[in-house]
Amino acid sequence: MGEKTIMATNNFKPLGVGVGANVTSQADYEALAALLTGFQSGKASSAQINKALRQGTSMAYVLAQYIADTEGVDILDNGSPEAILTNLKLAVQATAKGAATPIMTGVVGQSRNLTMSVTAASATATVTADEVIVSTALGGSQYRIGSFNKTINLGTTGAGGMDTGTAPANGFVAVYAIYNPVSGASGLLGVNATSVRAPEVYGGANMPAGYTASALVSVWPVHSVASQFAIGQQADRAISISPKSAPSLTALSITAIVPINARLVNLACGVVKSSAGTGVSLSVTGSASQAGIVGLEAAVSGQTASNQLTLRVLMAVSQTIYYTTNANAGSRTISVFGYEF
Repeated sequence: MGEKTIMATNNFKPLGVGVGANVTSQADYEALAALLTGFQSGKASSAQINKALRQGTSMAYVLAQYIADTEGVDILDNGSPEAILTNLKLAVQATAKGAATPIMTGVVGQSRNLTMSVTAASATATVTADEVIVSTALGGSQYRIGSFNKTINLGTTGAGGMDTGTAPANGFVAVYAIYNPVSGASGLLGVNATSVRAPEVYGGANMPAGYTASALVSVWPVHSVASQFAIGQQADRAISISPKSAPSLTALSITAIVPINARLVNLACGVVKSSAGTGVSLSVTGSASQAGIVGLEAAVSGQTASNQLTLRVLMAVSQTIYYTTNANAGSRTISVFGYEF
C-alpha cells in the first residue's frame, strides 16, 4: 500500500447536497416515469435533473472518499479511471486484511486439484489447478487465482522461468505461483532449493516487476543432464518420482471401483509363494513412468511364504494403476479399499 498521506484529495464532489437544494422529493422521484424511459427531449424539471445528478455524484464521492481514506492517495478527475481502479483494488484488499472477519481467508498455497506431471525428463513443466491462493506475505493480502494453467521453463529467467541465474545441475527447484494484482497476470517462478528450505511465500529479491503475491506450489527434483525436471507426478502436495530403473508395467483399469474424480487410491497388496526356491514379487504404481513405484516379495527360502502391504498410490491416469510381477509360481492380489479426490 505504501505510506499514506494525512489529507488525500478527492476531486469527486456530490451535487445538490446543501440545505434547501433544488431537488425533487424522494417519493416524487421514485414515481417519475423517467426512471424507466430516461428524460425525453423538451423541457425538463431542474429539480428532477438535480435529484438524478445528486444520486450519481453522491455515490461517486462516497466510493472515491473510501479509496482516499483507505489508501491515503489523491483521487483525481483527470481522465485516468485506470489509476482509480487500481487504488480501489488495493483499498478492498487492505480492508479485507484488517477486518475482524476477513473478506477472504485461506492458507497461502492452498489449492484445489493442483497437478504437475513430468512424463519425460524436460526443462519445462506445467502446473494446473482449479484454484490456488497466493499472498503478499504470511498473513498478508490474499488473492485467489482461478483456472490456473501455467508453464515454467528452467532455461529462462523471470516470470515463467527461474528467478535468477540458472537451474541447479543436480538438486531441487522450488516452484512458485506468482500474481500481479494490478494487471491480473499470473505465472510460475523457479528458485534453487537445493541447499535451502523454500518459504511458503517467495522470499528472494528477484520477483518479476509488478508481481507482489506468491505461493509455493511444488519442490521438484532436477536431473544433472541439462537441468531438467525429473520424471514424476504431483497431486496437491503429494509427489511421486520415478526410480532410475524399473521393469516394464502392465496397466490395470479400476474404472468399476473408483470414480473419475479419484486422484489417489488406497491399495492392499499381497503375494504368496507355493514352492521352495521361487520368489514371488509384485510392484505397483500409479504412473506408466513408474513414479512412486512400490514393491513387495515373498522370500525364496522355505516351502511357502507370504507378504502383504498397504499402499497409497497417486494416479497419473484417471481410474488406472500399473503393476509388474515375475513369472514364478504363486499368487498375487491387489485390492482397492479407498480413494481420495
